[in-house]
Amino acid sequence: ILGVHIDINTRKLAEERAEHETVLLDSVFEVLPDLFFLLQPDGTIIDYRASRADDLYVPPSAFLGKRMPDLLPPDVAAVFRNLLDRAQHETGLLVAEYTLQMPDGPKQFEARLSRLPDTQLLMTIVRDVTEHHQALQDLKERAKEQHCLYSVQRDMQSGLEPYLLGSRAVEHLRVGMQYPESTVAVLELRDWRFVAGGDGESNSDGLCCPIRKAGELVGKICVYYTEALPFLLPEEQRLVNGVAEAFSLWIDKHEEEQKSHLLQRIVSNSADMMSFVDTGYVY
Repeated sequence: ILGVHIDINTRKLAEERAEHETVLLDSVFEVLPDLFFLLQPDGTIIDYRASRADDLYVPPSAFLGKRMPDLLPPDVAAVFRNLLDRAQHETGLLVAEYTLQMPDGPKQFEARLSRLPDTQLLMTIVRDVTEHHQALQDLKERAKEQHCLYSVQRDMQSGLEPYLLGSRAVEHLRVGMQYPESTVAVLELRDWRFVAGGDGESNSDGLCCPIRKAGELVGKICVYYTEALPFLLPEEQRLVNGVAEAFSLWIDKHEEEQKSHLLQRIVSNSADMMSFVDTGYVY
């Protein structure tokens, strides 16, 4: 009789440890918003983790065992082919960004790819960075708006002639909008009319704000889009309001200065016709 004695305690402990680590890893992935894909060198997906199935572009049954570039639109597939090619001869973390059309609209993603130690396998982490990109875009738009107001006020303080000031102001406002290439800006002030970006005619609704001096309506400033584009209310309306308020203050100051200059000219031109009496002279 031949007997074989095998100590299964060590193997059992190893299996339990591996199972525990798997459960722990799955728990970590469940609380992270990222998508994790384990790839072969050619991009074939052999495993994945996702806390939300809705975040996946296609269901697991459609992508497991398939090459990542074969599952995506051509432009995004090109991004992943480039990452896979670079991973063949580059070490360290490789990063790329792309836009993908999802059921709820286009989203921005960041893919991070790196080789697992001592293997040929590749770990890819995909993160939805749409909110981050939108926050950066919003920050850029607010910076453009602030620069527009600063530029208008700087021109006002520099003493430019009205025709030049108005021309520059509508151009500053046009550039300050979200879609400057499709924006028409119009300034009407007393008998002046200034336009930037077109002829000032538009069939679309725009954003307007009146310009007043001591309650009197003296003009208005408006912006229109020549295409069906959304206005960023209330941010863009506040920008238009800010420029209109600046011109309300400017027209009041400008017309008071004009009156003062006119009075000075009248006094200067009439000096030789005016006599001044010395009340201390005795006849």
